[in-house]
Amino acid sequence: MIDPYAITHTPAFVLEYEALKKNLHLIKHLQEELEVSFLFALKGFAMHAVFPELASCAHGATASSLNEALLASPFFAEVHAYAPVYQEREFEAIARIASHITFNSLNQYHKHKDEVQGASLGLRINPLYSTVSTALYDPCSPGSRLGLLPEELAILPEGIEGLHVHNLCESGAEDMAATLCSLEKHYGHLLDKLVWLNLGGGHLVTRKGYDLDLFRSSVRAFKQRHPNITLFFEPGAAFVWETGYLVTKVLDIVKNRGYTTLMLDTSF
Repeated sequence: MIDPYAITHTPAFVLEYEALKKNLHLIKHLQEELEVSFLFALKGFAMHAVFPELASCAHGATASSLNEALLASPFFAEVHAYAPVYQEREFEAIARIASHITFNSLNQYHKHKDEVQGASLGLRINPLYSTVSTALYDPCSPGSRLGLLPEELAILPEGIEGLHVHNLCESGAEDMAATLCSLEKHYGHLLDKLVWLNLGGGHLVTRKGYDLDLFRSSVRAFKQRHPNITLFFEPGAAFVWETGYLVTKVLDIVKNRGYTTLMLDTSF
């Protein structure tokens, strides 16, 4: 760890470069061993000074806005775009950049599909497997605005090549394996027609104690059952998990009737 007293300008995000390289080595090895693709999610980390290193490991990047797509495109070979709803004024530019575009609803797909030239198109689905305890943040809760339900997809619409799920958050391999089981249960009638399946974020493969053996065995078994599908994972945190820290400075100490508050140059 760098001596924080050596940091002369605060606040500062400090990246431990060797820790980053260790994470990237593991992810690169998993990609090669299992023949899957990891995408880097910009919303989890956007320190573009190390984008070249991330791009040398990740198969591509995932963007949830035009600005993220513009930031990623000079560095990453592929840019995968998904937004719960696309701004009309931005979609044309996103469509020029993205190699893969996922729509949250059939309405969005039919509205924008004719504006796309060359990108592979997908739909977000609700995997019906919850891992988030707070209903407000659970994308699989009843009435969720995020993703289609099985009864809305009796068949795969013409032009759709992939499906996308996102229901995990800093999760273990057990939840990933259970998500695959739920997908096969509820969307099995579509899987043999897919080109790709994006399993979203939340796969914290670089966290100490993550069950990599279960991850490997679950992925291998799924690929054996569905050899037509290319699997994408798009973690943000896993690439940079425990690779840095925030250095701040105490500017003042305020005491008031038993309460002590540190006034920092980041916040209080």
